[in-house]
Amino acid sequence: MAIIPKKTGFQVSVCFTHQETRLKTQFKKTVPTMSEAEVLEATIKHLLQNSESIDHYRTGKTQTSQRTLSQAYVKTCECRWSEGSKQRNTAALVVKHLGEDTPLSSITTITIAKMKKHFEGMGNSTSTVNTKMIALNVMLTIAVEHRWIKEVPHVKTTKVKESNPSFLSKEEVETAISTVTEAGHHLIADIFEVSYLTGCRIGELLALKGEDVSNGFLTIKTKNTTGTKADKRLLPITTRVEEIITYNLYLQEGMRVFPVSYSWCRKVWDTIVRPGITRIDKKDCTIHILRHSFASRLLQQGVAVEKIREWMDHSDIRTTYKYAKSAGSLLNDMAKDIEELL
Repeated sequence: MAIIPKKTGFQVSVCFTHQETRLKTQFKKTVPTMSEAEVLEATIKHLLQNSESIDHYRTGKTQTSQRTLSQAYVKTCECRWSEGSKQRNTAALVVKHLGEDTPLSSITTITIAKMKKHFEGMGNSTSTVNTKMIALNVMLTIAVEHRWIKEVPHVKTTKVKESNPSFLSKEEVETAISTVTEAGHHLIADIFEVSYLTGCRIGELLALKGEDVSNGFLTIKTKNTTGTKADKRLLPITTRVEEIITYNLYLQEGMRVFPVSYSWCRKVWDTIVRPGITRIDKKDCTIHILRHSFASRLLQQGVAVEKIREWMDHSDIRTTYKYAKSAGSLLNDMAKDIEELL
């Protein structure tokens, strides 16, 4: 590979041998400036290493300004994702895998298919892989809006098999919080407890500021998966939740209530809490189970499904009814146990 100065500009010369087929591919093209030549050389190298087509670069007009995936990530964070949000952390994993300096124009449906296969091979669940695919799609959509690329490559997600959510008993939640506290993660133990006592998503709690807490209510800001919608809902809080929030606001001097990242919360959950819960399949025992447990507890106490839907901010009431099915399943199991005792 080389960049050779010419009278009309700079010639990019690339010779690549595919490791499996041993076939050689040669590429030569002259562009006006050295910076364009360096970008073009990096792009061609990336495409050939991933067995992707370079025909467009042989015949088409080379763009004078190639944008990278890391630039799309930064721009998307500015436009859509708040600091510490789950989408932002998920997108960072995608950028890390594909490479920060990867030209946006080199990301094709083949690139995306390989990324999907990679994460599936790592043992990621279907929903987790889908979340990463959606994060990439959002970044590429932002790139199109800023005219960095012409179109978004097709991102195909896999349909997730519907199942009723799992949930923890009150005793299991108390044990989990106690275990996290004993491990020295007091702030995260508070986050877990507030999630269980309010049904809030972890990301919603991490975004809380002092101004969002007033007169016994929380103002929760919610966004959809693409971050384009921003709504607010008011939730009344218990005395215990108010105590936790007030204490943490005092410690943090009135800024973010819980100044910690989502990835750190998940790491504590996965390494400290999840190993101790054996009755639930590991793939179902995610940090989100605290929210499921809150909704299921309300159902067991006779709260109307419509009220729970509003509280949980479910866009579709069928989602709320899944908790009813789960609660019913648990009650059936309890009835069988009682029958055996009698």
